[in-house]
Amino acid sequence: NIGAGIFYPKGQSPKASGESVNKILKEVIVGYLNTFNLTYRWEDLVFRAHPLPIWSGKEALQTPDDRVLLVGDAAGLVGPMFGDGILHALKSGEIAAQSIIKQETARYTQHVHDYFADNLDTARRLSTLLFRFPKLFYRYGVKRPNATRIAMRLLGGDLQYSEIAARVKSKLPFMAR
Repeated sequence: NIGAGIFYPKGQSPKASGESVNKILKEVIVGYLNTFNLTYRWEDLVFRAHPLPIWSGKEALQTPDDRVLLVGDAAGLVGPMFGDGILHALKSGEIAAQSIIKQETARYTQHVHDYFADNLDTARRLSTLLFRFPKLFYRYGVKRPNATRIAMRLLGGDLQYSEIAARVKSKLPFMAR
């Protein structure tokens, strides 16, 4: 399974650019396969597209009667920086299970927000800067020797985005405002 993502050009809707987006994504995925000399048959490749439910802030994650609890992607817990969600899916599933066991489903949304909101809100702010100033973030972030290790720690939950934000803020004077 190989995933690829794209942001729509400013002012362009997914419907307006659908065919070109599909073409670009297919080219990227096939290019990835070719880069690593992976064997494939074009006719066996299956392409599916789906927008990621990127975290956009606090919202209700359960039905009014507290009988349905949303977890992972269904709860919009996809990280805005990397488009990641496996860690969020597992942890929100655990929170849902504990809420059910403790008969506290009415507090499920609050528990998820307590656990995720600050970190995902910070990730959203950082990703906004990243996508606004990609060359700057590439030069001072991605090209750093420890960038992959930091990314893995973020994806694994061992490092919080607030810790990264503090570093970014110290390096970029315009963020101090």
